[in-house]
Amino acid sequence: MSMLKAPPLDFDKTWATLSKEVGRLVTDFSQGISHEQFVCLHTYIYKLCTIPQGQLRRPLPDRLYFSLKALLEEFCGRVATDLLNSPSILTLYASRWHGYCTGMQFVDRLFDYLNRYWVKTHSSSGVTPLAGVYASIYEMGIAVWQGTVQCPAVAERVYEAIWGEAICGRMGQVADYMSVRAVLAIYLQLGSRGDNSVYNADFSLPFVQRTYHFYAQEAAALMASVECSGYVSEAHSRISSELAAASRYTAHETLPHICRACERAFIGQQQVPLQAFFDELLTSEDRREELWKLFSLLRRVDGTLDSGRKKFQELVAKSGTEAVNA
Repeated sequence: MSMLKAPPLDFDKTWATLSKEVGRLVTDFSQGISHEQFVCLHTYIYKLCTIPQGQLRRPLPDRLYFSLKALLEEFCGRVATDLLNSPSILTLYASRWHGYCTGMQFVDRLFDYLNRYWVKTHSSSGVTPLAGVYASIYEMGIAVWQGTVQCPAVAERVYEAIWGEAICGRMGQVADYMSVRAVLAIYLQLGSRGDNSVYNADFSLPFVQRTYHFYAQEAAALMASVECSGYVSEAHSRISSELAAASRYTAHETLPHICRACERAFIGQQQVPLQAFFDELLTSEDRREELWKLFSLLRRVDGTLDSGRKKFQELVAKSGTEAVNA
């Protein structure tokens, strides 16, 4: 009998079988799937996409697609609930994502016929686009995770967990940078959300701003408690240590923003006393090492050396002349 003349399937019963296997694949792919089972499930999908079904007497690829999407939304909703209730949200987030991605890659292959002959036509770049249809089953799965798991409540809890690890590192305690790096790598994979990326919106922008406020408070307290020479040494150390730590978990493009936030906090916000100290050191012949160290700090921020730059250049030129004539 020709496949086109094959009897229709009961959609609900067929979907019950398919949904059970899809749910297993995105939850735990460790057991895999046999070749015979793959062929059987793939045949079900092919028939639902090509043979007229039920009272409508037409194939049901659209119903199949949106049933799969609803199933993934339900699954991701449970993942979000688990994350909100977990004391180890960073570790669990990375673990659940990697299991989900592995399963979705296989689901994408399983629904290959739907991808090639229906999704391709009805995605945003297709001939007859439909709302909610993505370029592939895999991309739809990623979009479902972004919209359901990466919801505001989960994003906020993940962000606070990341901030907590950053604070541990700044306080000299052991920080789980590996888990932070794993989660931020996932954020990069999640791509864009509207006009911004998930990585920027849910981590980079708020993290950089909060880092500035953190170090602005620390800088103010430090300036009030130590002499300027001690402040300069500590400012150098804190900026360097923050960048070294951040390089272990943030994306490369975030580091310049963190650097500028630290410089604004330690230099820009303490510009007045630092400039006064710079002018003082310019007139002190026996404190040249402190002067060079302060100069290297102030030069990080535009405008902080404007008043003393000419005097400093004259001093450098004079020192060079004296060294040559010695």
